[in-house]
Amino acid sequence: MRILRTSGVSDFPAFLTHPGSHPDGHTGNRSNLCSSFCRKMNSISRVHTPTLQLKSFNFMFIKRMIMQIIARTEATTVYCNTAASFPEGVLKAHQLLHQIYPSSEGRHFFGISRPVNGEIEYKAAVSLAPGEQPVTDRFERFVIKKGLFLSSTIHNFMDNIPSIQKTFEHLVKDPRVDHDGYCLEEYPDEKNMICMVTLDDDKVQDMHRKELAKEYGALYENLLSTILSFKEKDYNKRPFSGGWSPAQVVDHIIQATGGLPDQYTMDTDRLYSEKDEMTRSAFLNFDTKMQAPDFLQPEQRDYNRDEQVKTIEGIRDQHMQSIRDKDLFAICLDFEMPVWGTLTRYEWLKFIGYHTTRHIHQLKKIHNAV
Repeated sequence: MRILRTSGVSDFPAFLTHPGSHPDGHTGNRSNLCSSFCRKMNSISRVHTPTLQLKSFNFMFIKRMIMQIIARTEATTVYCNTAASFPEGVLKAHQLLHQIYPSSEGRHFFGISRPVNGEIEYKAAVSLAPGEQPVTDRFERFVIKKGLFLSSTIHNFMDNIPSIQKTFEHLVKDPRVDHDGYCLEEYPDEKNMICMVTLDDDKVQDMHRKELAKEYGALYENLLSTILSFKEKDYNKRPFSGGWSPAQVVDHIIQATGGLPDQYTMDTDRLYSEKDEMTRSAFLNFDTKMQAPDFLQPEQRDYNRDEQVKTIEGIRDQHMQSIRDKDLFAICLDFEMPVWGTLTRYEWLKFIGYHTTRHIHQLKKIHNAV
């Protein structure tokens, strides 16, 4: 998962503005190309997902296709030429737009489609370069909203027109899609196409709530059973190889994961899961040694296992309540992680899972050694 940041020249495929040309560099049958493009446009805006014929090609395509959530961090103002009809008028809409706004540095080209009064409305659209003013008032102003989109990039899309339909078929199947939104195409260059559909933030959060609740249920069941697997006489005993006792490891877990630093928060200005992979790869690499900061070092004393178990159960319940009730995308401002800075609630909850998993692994190694 990533933030979508586009830069440079964004050009609509060359064959649309140069009749008879093809991205491969050879001349082709323009009517066939236009027909293929119109079939593509017909597929990307369907509200109801067509039934897929599950042939071997489809399985190969599904295996190759990568879908990811991206965040458009700013709203994008575009100027649109609405097609007179769909799909027949799509090509002409883009060609007319390019007559007024040819490709140049800083301009970005889009296709926007959505159902209106039972028909598909398609808009060929362009965003202007910074500081550039529209040269005509004949084109409608439209704002592509900021927020979450489900996306998939098709490389060399003109070489595989059927993949465009299949890409959008899979995108619109996703249960998190905002059905009041729209299908969006972006052309970062003349060979590649980014297919996007708008997502409903609440649906995305609801799915994560279910996933996190399941993860945390298994996580704390594993942690508690591991703690209770130690005999009382071994619980405060440090390993012969040195390091913390089992009780000290548990105390460190309690200190490090006892709550979320979320008394003060702000709306996120980035993808809510942007830092998740960084924390996951760091803490789930068990071959890497880590040193806890001084303020999270356990005391050199004996601990009561039953009291620690009760504390762990309370922490679990508190996190479960946060998963159920709080905005997972908000950035927590009470504490900044070294290197990574501030995290969203979602990232904190994932981090707590990785951190706890790391120390469960440590506890099991200690258990095998005693």
